[in-house]
Amino acid sequence: MNQLSRLDEMVDRHLGGLQASPQLLVKIKQAAGESVILAPRRYYSRLSLVACSVALLCITWLSWPQSGIQPGGPITYPSLLDSQPAGDVTSRDAGWEEDNGWVNFSSGGISISANTVESQSIYAEAVGGNFPMILVDNAAYRLLKVPSEVTGDLLAGELGSIQEFTMEPALSVGGIVSNVVSQGEMVYRVQGARGAMLCAKVSGRMRVFQRVSFTGSALIGQESLTDTLCYAGDVASLTLNGAGRVDDAAMVSSLMSVLLNNAVYQSANIPSMGQTLLLELRNGLTLQMIASDGKVSACGTWACPEFFEAFSKALTEK
Repeated sequence: MNQLSRLDEMVDRHLGGLQASPQLLVKIKQAAGESVILAPRRYYSRLSLVACSVALLCITWLSWPQSGIQPGGPITYPSLLDSQPAGDVTSRDAGWEEDNGWVNFSSGGISISANTVESQSIYAEAVGGNFPMILVDNAAYRLLKVPSEVTGDLLAGELGSIQEFTMEPALSVGGIVSNVVSQGEMVYRVQGARGAMLCAKVSGRMRVFQRVSFTGSALIGQESLTDTLCYAGDVASLTLNGAGRVDDAAMVSSLMSVLLNNAVYQSANIPSMGQTLLLELRNGLTLQMIASDGKVSACGTWACPEFFEAFSKALTEK
């Protein structure tokens, strides 16, 4: 019996036309019961036992699910255990959700909350190892998530158009390059942001980019923090996450003067996200810096413990 696909034919032939049915099963049980009564225990009817075995085989064969062995078809097996992927498969899409600060780490929907003393970053998330950016002669500008679009009155003149679109901007040899803005799109300076911001269209919307460090490079030549950030008078308020907010015009101007005049350049390296210092500009836009251990970081890391001392004092005098 080496061809299971013909098992039903073999069973029919050996049973001599018997059909597996409830009636047949009753008859077999009756015959077995009679043989137990009429014969000694050691002489049970072998015929009854054989009939029971064959009938049981038939019933099992005929009642086996259709997903099992099929004549002429492949052998499949019924599912024994239900299973599902870990996490909620109907959960949020991967990536950042601005409304509630959830970060999704897998397509299965395993998520954690960023609801801690650390601020939620306003930088757009990195894709494929690089953040969405514009390079202007090796000065790097990173796409911000907010605002989602700006109007033309913030534009302060054309800087030039994207000369190269590449997913590996670090390999660029200069010029105006992007991995998110299409080749040929115009890049604009931003009113009231000095060298800290640029604008360009991304997917049809005018978006804002902030100057940051990239691939071990921050400053170009003998730049100061003012060159890569803004003027003191451009800032309307300062928010140090976990500490507080200062929006008094005189205090803000004084704090910015302390920062811009005393900050000492450390390196192009940027520390991992700790607290964030948000600079809300008078033009309505916001700049982000990382704040950690008496230092601020965006386009390079700058040490300025005097600023943090002055900020704490300003909060007590509010």
